[in-house]
Amino acid sequence: MLGLGGLTFEQEASGGAASVGGTLGAGGQTSASGGSLIDLGTGGEQIAPPPPPPPKFSDEYPVTWPTSALVVSTWHGFGPDRRDDTGAFWVYDPATGSLASYRLDLLEPDLLGEQLTTFEADFLYSPELGALPWLFAYDAPSGLVAYGPAPSGDAAFETDSQAGSPGWTHLLLAGDPSDPFLIAADSVAGLVRIGPADPNAEDPLVTSVSWDSSFTELLPFRRSEQDGLLRLDSASGDVAFVPIEAGQLGDPIVLTLEVPPGWSLAATFPMRGEAGLALYHGEDGAIETYFPDSAGDLVPDEYALWRRDLTAIVPVGADGESWAIAYDAATGIADVRELDPLDPAIVVK
Repeated sequence: MLGLGGLTFEQEASGGAASVGGTLGAGGQTSASGGSLIDLGTGGEQIAPPPPPPPKFSDEYPVTWPTSALVVSTWHGFGPDRRDDTGAFWVYDPATGSLASYRLDLLEPDLLGEQLTTFEADFLYSPELGALPWLFAYDAPSGLVAYGPAPSGDAAFETDSQAGSPGWTHLLLAGDPSDPFLIAADSVAGLVRIGPADPNAEDPLVTSVSWDSSFTELLPFRRSEQDGLLRLDSASGDVAFVPIEAGQLGDPIVLTLEVPPGWSLAATFPMRGEAGLALYHGEDGAIETYFPDSAGDLVPDEYALWRRDLTAIVPVGADGESWAIAYDAATGIADVRELDPLDPAIVVK
């Protein structure tokens, strides 16, 4: 089986200068405290102070989580069949077994709760099954998978377990988000397997292919209204789209991607009704997004600088927007950054 504050400025009273509290000369009164109106001059004209900026999902961040954590969000798909965004994600600490539940929220704290687990995991993935998010934890050495409805809050994570194949280097969800596929791959052997993500699927079709081409990333994607995978190799810069056809992996289609090899991280995310690609370089924090052109090739869209040395970029959808958890496993520092439009903030390590 597969947080906002503000600044208050005050002037000291001296001769004819404005006194503490905001009095400004004869006939004019100012008061900016509490958002009250400002009366300037003798004409009695009142000017309202500018409103505060609207809240953003990134306001609570950066935060510090455990180091070497695993971060996962529920996968909602691409295109017209994309499921509604929930903003939900989870942070798992392999050292302690702690599993924290989060949800991007403009009004309430994002942290919903935390519980201790008994499983060991190298990979996490979260499909939506039966309109509920599920969480799967895969242990690569043993192949054991623990799974169940994803926790939210402090309630215990009740799981079942099932034996799977050990040694997978990549696990991802793709296809129709209402009935997604799980793709498991071994990049060393070039073996890739596809089957239903639902462990209770009846008569599941599970098939495998072997690729001679090397790859460093496999990512869900949608191209020309067809769901599939992006196969990328950071060493060579090669990129191919692998369509999913009747539950099986089709022949790879080589794509043009005019970017030098050597990126550190890659992620795909919902972008303008389809799918976009983000490539990140850890040495300088450069991140660039790409979007398919009319021919289906990936062309540069936006560029920004993020924190250096990130080890994970996890897309999270919230209120119809594409955001990302940007995490550094060495320090435990995590940011939330917008992907479309790409957050232009310059953040240094």
